[in-house]
Amino acid sequence: SFDIRMTPGLSVSHIIGPASQSDSNTDAVDHCLMSGTQDDFTFSIFYDVKQLLVTDCVYFQFVVQFINAKNEKVFRIVTARSFVTDSLGKLCSSLNDKVLSVLLAKRFVLAARKAAVIETSSVISRLDNLVGKLFELFKNEEVPGIDLSLRDVPRMMFLLRRGPLLGPILQHSDDIDYCRCFFLQAPFKTCLRFIDPPLCRIQSGDVVPLPLEDLALQSNSVLLLDHHTEILIWQGREVGEQEDRLLSVANDLAIQRAENRFPRPYIMQFKERSSMARWLLCRLVPSHKDSKEMQLQSFPELSQLSETEYQA
Repeated sequence: SFDIRMTPGLSVSHIIGPASQSDSNTDAVDHCLMSGTQDDFTFSIFYDVKQLLVTDCVYFQFVVQFINAKNEKVFRIVTARSFVTDSLGKLCSSLNDKVLSVLLAKRFVLAARKAAVIETSSVISRLDNLVGKLFELFKNEEVPGIDLSLRDVPRMMFLLRRGPLLGPILQHSDDIDYCRCFFLQAPFKTCLRFIDPPLCRIQSGDVVPLPLEDLALQSNSVLLLDHHTEILIWQGREVGEQEDRLLSVANDLAIQRAENRFPRPYIMQFKERSSMARWLLCRLVPSHKDSKEMQLQSFPELSQLSETEYQA
């Protein structure tokens, strides 16, 4: 079982993870039943502030009870403290943009899973409104530095909107629901891989990380995208003599990453301009629409191209 206690004035609004609701909740304790004690089990807990907190800090206590393999009853207790502030700037500067992005993503994915297929657009609309409010907050001169502490959240929400969890990728509804269920119970690093999957270029004896943008699709490159449930290998049309060796390195790397992962991810390989290439293209930010100055910030090697090559 899993008990949650907190300072009066706070209440749990959502618990997302492998747990079921219990009827023994009280005003002081939120009680739920865990489905297991695996190391990678993750719970996302959301709180509401129900009244004015006249205190310098609030406390949260988590109590886990389970029976181990020796039939012994085990208790684990964790107590955490969080400081209280009335300053929006201090609050925002204390947030981790990656953690905030994952928590927001889980709320929107949960809402999308509860909604009918035709109502998913309303969830995406709420996501768009949130990103709009963040940009308005960034413009607020009374909250200096907020754009630095939360600068990655809008980009992460954009990637969430385009990815398989909420995006318009053509796939069966069962596949979409499987990904959503897996994401809601996945640990933090796995969730990041779902939202912001690492993209890399396979070079001779090296793997180079790249921004998750469509300008990475250079015809002389072999790329690998790790989306946790799928690992995608993209081959350009002009790779040249090193084609077999680079593809071998990419496949070895994909197999290595998939080795201890459950469920085992699909490894898909395709060529530039093939119909299957859409699996990679739909996950990339369309930076080809950006100004040349912004493109050069992410891909400085573009400055070495002639104007004709650049336009192509």
